[in-house]
Amino acid sequence: MAPPAIAAPRLAPGHDGLTTTRHPGRIRLISVRVEDRRGVLQRVTNLLGRRGFGIETCAVGPSAEPGVVAISLRIDAGTQPHDQIVKQLNKLIDVVTVEDITSSSTVEWSTALVDLRSQEVDSAFARLPNGVTGQVVRPAGASTVVAIWGPPGLVEEALAELRQRPNSTWICSGPLAMATSSAGGSGPDSAPDPRGSSAR
Repeated sequence: MAPPAIAAPRLAPGHDGLTTTRHPGRIRLISVRVEDRRGVLQRVTNLLGRRGFGIETCAVGPSAEPGVVAISLRIDAGTQPHDQIVKQLNKLIDVVTVEDITSSSTVEWSTALVDLRSQEVDSAFARLPNGVTGQVVRPAGASTVVAIWGPPGLVEEALAELRQRPNSTWICSGPLAMATSSAGGSGPDSAPDPRGSSAR
């Protein structure tokens, strides 16, 4: 018999619908910029695993700087001091900057692809929470693939409702996160690489 599933901690949506959130407890939101090298993501995840940090979600993509990749991590620090996440990641030579943006005003966004029965698409869209948008991606006869996107907590709420529909399947991205310009880099756990990024 398979062990029971354990739900991951949920993100609370911002009251303004724009995902201004503050993460309580031991869940930390970490923004990392790394050099675009083969195996860098494995080195990041291996380091966190060895130090006993649990990765709840991970989103990876290009950044505005050529040759630099942006990683958004939601990490369970457990019983360890959360500032160790930043300190440990800065030990990796591939890391350009690390910021703990948990206590900052952040913008977060999630996207999900959902395979629904075609006759259920309109009713599914009608039941989406305020702040979540839906769009048909590909109609395919009896089934239709749709995309929904919005604040992570609200997208999870929408997926919880869709989970009740028979024969629906979905996949959801980890949240992308960015500190607002008024808050980014100003927190006590913001830690640019002391080696500097100008030489990279």
